[in-house]
Amino acid sequence: MAARTFKISKKKTSQALFFTTTTKNSLNITPQIALYFTAYYFKQVFEGKIIFCYNFNMKDTRLKLLKISARIFARKGYSAASVRDIAGAAHINVSAIAYYFGGKRELFFETIRYLIEQHRKDVWGPQLTIPTARQVDGYSYQQALDLLHQMFDKLLDNGLSRKNVPLERIFTQVELESAGMRKMLLSYVAPFHELPHKLLEKLTGLPEKSPEMLCVTHSIFGQIWLSESHRLVLEHKLGVTHNYPPELREKIKQTLWAHTLAVLNLYKKGIK
Repeated sequence: MAARTFKISKKKTSQALFFTTTTKNSLNITPQIALYFTAYYFKQVFEGKIIFCYNFNMKDTRLKLLKISARIFARKGYSAASVRDIAGAAHINVSAIAYYFGGKRELFFETIRYLIEQHRKDVWGPQLTIPTARQVDGYSYQQALDLLHQMFDKLLDNGLSRKNVPLERIFTQVELESAGMRKMLLSYVAPFHELPHKLLEKLTGLPEKSPEMLCVTHSIFGQIWLSESHRLVLEHKLGVTHNYPPELREKIKQTLWAHTLAVLNLYKKGIK
């Protein structure tokens, strides 16, 4: 009987041994040996001492863990959520989290980075073609206004589609739990704020860190980042449940952009 080919490699983690199989650069192992190997470690697999996984599925498993951890961290917060909760919801062995991320804290921060990256791609596309601050310096007033409008529409679409809810809830939980952790998370999102602030500086002539700029920023972008309670009231008043009809969505966009232009016009005279 011809021998079937496998490649067996192992990687040691703090909690378990991982054995992965692939057909690349394979070793010849007969089915009998493979069966003996499986039977020998069968009990330890269920005890979490050994985990089998396929190389071609590693990326999918990691992404699945990130998506599920986003949901669980958003619902329970960092302290109340456990790696067993996440592994159970993903239907994988708990030691997989140690293999892919190292531990709960590392998984939490990777989840935040994943959510922020998805948010950036929703606004700027998969290639993340984001203008630099130097490019914005060379923009005319109209070019800066057009770019702000583009950002505003995309961000508002995300808000109305509730795509940002997990990220919003996680930040709310962290704010209640740990000032140190909150500071670290804010450092992740700070780069995302640079371009909006640069555009508003270009459009208003206000210094970036001035109290006036802070008020303008919150007045404009606060329209988009609806709190859970504000979103609930808005949906109740408009008679919708999560899904906004296209004509209603367009009307909301037009109204909020008109308000944005009114705010910008108050400071336009400050531009030299």
